This record gives sequence, structure tokens and C-alpha cells, in this order.
Amino acid sequence: MNSTTHFFRCAFRHTHEAACIRTQRGASLLIALIALVLMTIAGFSLMRSVDTGNVIAGNMAFREVTVHAADLGIEAAATYVNATVAPSPDANLPGGCVVASATSTPPTLGTCRYAARVLPEDDRGIPLVDWTSTGTIPQTTTNGVTYQFVVERLCNPDTTVTVNLGQAAKYVDAKNICTSSVLDEGKSASGGSAYGGGSVSKITPIHYRVTVRTRGPRNTVSFVQTLMLR
Repeated sequence: MNSTTHFFRCAFRHTHEAACIRTQRGASLLIALIALVLMTIAGFSLMRSVDTGNVIAGNMAFREVTVHAADLGIEAAATYVNATVAPSPDANLPGGCVVASATSTPPTLGTCRYAARVLPEDDRGIPLVDWTSTGTIPQTTTNGVTYQFVVERLCNPDTTVTVNLGQAAKYVDAKNICTSSVLDEGKSASGGSAYGGGSVSKITPIHYRVTVRTRGPRNTVSFVQTLMLR
């Protein structure tokens, strides 16, 4: 009797332990699956973060390439002003190009490479120019980067106002002339005269604004502006 009772106890204990083992194995599997899912999500998040960082770094590199290429555009614009604009500074170039206008709706985009007066601008300060007009605003491609430029003479945009070149600006008529600077050819760097106190000649160069548009890899577009005196 005692032996039989002991047998059932063992059987009962053995059955209970097996059930406990099976229960523990099921819980471990569930915890392992949850941990695996969390690790997978963390891995995807890390990969996405790295990819985003690479994209941002790549875009910044592309932007720097286009900005550096703008230097070539500025040099080309200086050559253009000296060789093409200087002989006829009062005419929009090339002949027959469309002058930008902000009075129409929508605004009229200009096709002039050189404007004798200030062009209307967008909210970024970029002149309203049709950059797709490659016939009048040609493109130049160097090392995979394309640049274009437009030049504006900083004169009153109102065509009804007569522009008086070479006159010193006054408060009452500052809007009626071109932006200019009076330079002393004989003035030394220290502020004195380089010609022993005699009379010196003075020049009044006109201000020009150059806007260079560059387009590089992945259609990265940059604008660079500078002022030029002539």
C-alpha cells in the first residue's frame, strides 16, 4: 500500500514537473520572439539613421561642388561685362530679349543675360529670370556642373526715369541714378595722395550685380550673387 501510494506520488510529481517544464519553454519562446522583434526594429532604425546621415552628407557635398563652380561663373561674368557690356551698357543684351516684369500676373520672367536696370526679384532676392532660356542665357558645363549667369546694372528699374550716369548720389534724387562709387585713382592705402599732394583724377564706377545659377549632381541647384564695379 505504501509502495503503491509512493508510485502515484512520483507519477503525479513527474507529470507536474513536465507540465512546468513545458510552460517554462513556452514563456521563454515568447520572450525571445519579443526581444527579436525589438532588436529587428532597432536594427532598421539604425540603418535608416545611417542612410539619412549619408544622404545629408552627400547633399552637402554636392552643394559645395556647385558653390565652388559658381566662381567660374563669376569670372565668366566679369569677362562678359568687360568685353560685351562695356561697349553698349545702356542696352539689354542680347538684343530682343524679354525684360522681366513683376507687374503682370503671373510675373514675366526675363530672358536677358544683361539688364541695364535692376530686375524685379522673388522672395529669395533672385531676379525673375527664365533660366531655361539657354538661347539667350547660355549654359556652360565643367566637371559635371552647369552654370549660368545674369548681370544687372544697379540703376533705377523705372524706365520712365532718365538714368544719369557718373553723377554723385543725392538724397533727393538718389533713385534717379545708378548705384556707383567715387574712387580716387591717386589715393594711397594710408589715405594720403600718392602724387605729392597734387590734384588727382577720380573715377566713378557703376555697380553691377551678378547672379550665378549652378546645377550639379542629383539636380542640386545653388545661387551665388556678387557685386562688381566697373
